[in-house]
Amino acid sequence: ILLVPLLFFALIPQISVIILSFTESWSTNAILPDVWTLDNYSILWAYPDVTQSIQYTLIYGLIATAIIVVLGTSAAYIIARRDIPGKTLLDLLVTSPIALPGIVIATGYFLMYYNTWIFPPEGPWFLITMSYAVRKFPFTVRAAYAGLQSTPVVLEEASQNLGADKNQTFMKITMPLIGVSVLAGSLLSFVYSVSEVSTSLILGSVGRQQAPMTFWTREILEATGDYGGPYNAATLGVLMMAMQMTVITITNKI
Repeated sequence: ILLVPLLFFALIPQISVIILSFTESWSTNAILPDVWTLDNYSILWAYPDVTQSIQYTLIYGLIATAIIVVLGTSAAYIIARRDIPGKTLLDLLVTSPIALPGIVIATGYFLMYYNTWIFPPEGPWFLITMSYAVRKFPFTVRAAYAGLQSTPVVLEEASQNLGADKNQTFMKITMPLIGVSVLAGSLLSFVYSVSEVSTSLILGSVGRQQAPMTFWTREILEATGDYGGPYNAATLGVLMMAMQMTVITITNKI
C-alpha cells in the first residue's frame, strides 16, 4: 500500500515538467493550469539553436558511448581476466569518475585545455564529448565486468587450446557471451550522458553554438520574451525524458 504514494511522490517532478510544457498560464492558487496550450513546443522549430542542440546532444552521446564501449570493455576484461600488478588500483581508477562531481571535471578541463587546439574558443565539442565518456565510463565497466564474471573461463581456455590466439578468443568467444551486458551498460551510459548537466553548463557556455540540450534548457529557463521561461524550458525537459525512457525501455527488453 505504501508503494503507491511513494511512487507518486517520486514521479511528482516528472509530472510537473510535463504539465508545465502544456501550460500557457497558471495562477498561484490553482491546482492545474488555467490555460492549456501546445504553443510551447513551437520552440523546437522556431529557435534554431535549440533544434541544433538536440542534434549535438545525440552526436555527443553516441560518440561518447562508442568510446566508452571500447575502453570500458577493455578495462573490464583486464580487471576480470588478467593477473597483473596494480589490478585493484586500476579497478578503483576506472570507478573513480562516479565519485568526482561533474563541475570538478569540467573546471579541470577548462583550466587545463582552454584556448588550445583541443579546446579552441567557441569550440567545446571535443571536451564535452570526452567529459561524457569519462563521467559515464564506470557504468559500462561494471556491466561488462559482471558479464565476464558470469562467463566460464574454461570456454576461453578451450578456444585457445584449439589454436585460437587471445584476440580471436576475445572477439569470437568472449564478446558474444558478454555482448548483452556490454549493450545494457552502454545504453545506460548513453542515458546519463545526454542528461549530463554540470559539464554541459560549464563547457557549453564557451561555445553556445555547440552547446547540448541541458545548457539550452537553463538558458531558456532564465530568458525572457516569446521563447523564454519555465514553460518553454519544460518542453526540452519532456523531450529529454522521452529520449531517456525510450533507451531505458530498450535496455529493459534486453
